[in-house]
Amino acid sequence: MSDSSGDGIRDDLVGEAAGPWVDASGYLKRRDVLFYCFCAAVALGLGAFWLLVGDGQHRIVGYVCLGAAAIGAVGGAHQWRLYRKNRCWVRALTDGVLVSDPAGTRSVAERAIRAAELDVQRLLSDPARVVCGGRLVIAAEGGELELRLTYTYRPAEGDPLAALWDRLGGRVIRRETKTPVRRVGVPAGELPELSDRVKELAQDPARKVEAIKAYRDETGAGLAEAKEAVDAFVHSLQR
Repeated sequence: MSDSSGDGIRDDLVGEAAGPWVDASGYLKRRDVLFYCFCAAVALGLGAFWLLVGDGQHRIVGYVCLGAAAIGAVGGAHQWRLYRKNRCWVRALTDGVLVSDPAGTRSVAERAIRAAELDVQRLLSDPARVVCGGRLVIAAEGGELELRLTYTYRPAEGDPLAALWDRLGGRVIRRETKTPVRRVGVPAGELPELSDRVKELAQDPARKVEAIKAYRDETGAGLAEAKEAVDAFVHSLQR
């Protein structure tokens, strides 16, 4: 990613910080490193055990396990090098986003972002954590640049890049997958309860959209589920 003297990636800061630094290097790649290391450790332990207490065929199994441990270590080291090479930190600004990678620290003006995609997924292994995959299409001299972001957050703490996505508004294509709070057809009464903040927003018809957005941020629910939960609460007040 190179500097641009146009409306693309620049060295000068555009606006003030509007959020914390976020590691957007790729949560899944870090998890791959841990997976390889775990497999290598298990294989190493089994290999050492069979070599120490086994004989004959058991010792052959021990050598096979040591070989598997070596392969796992090499794979883990390779994934770690890829992670370090492509490591990227981002921070929402009041007029764009700040990017820090091995090439340096640069800022992207909001007006230079032509389009964006946001893919939100709920981790099956950790339901309390959300993975966001983002892609920004940035205008630059000679064409366009793509900035890919992958980061995680807990819904209770809020999306650290929410300020950026909200300001981009219609330029963001939002896709939500693997985030069902409930199965289709489950009564609304089984949805997570509304927090006091969401209830306060929902009581004002002019802020219903804010209530739905706040409910989604807090629970990770999809748009349909969040709207249904807020509507159910509003209807209960009208009875």
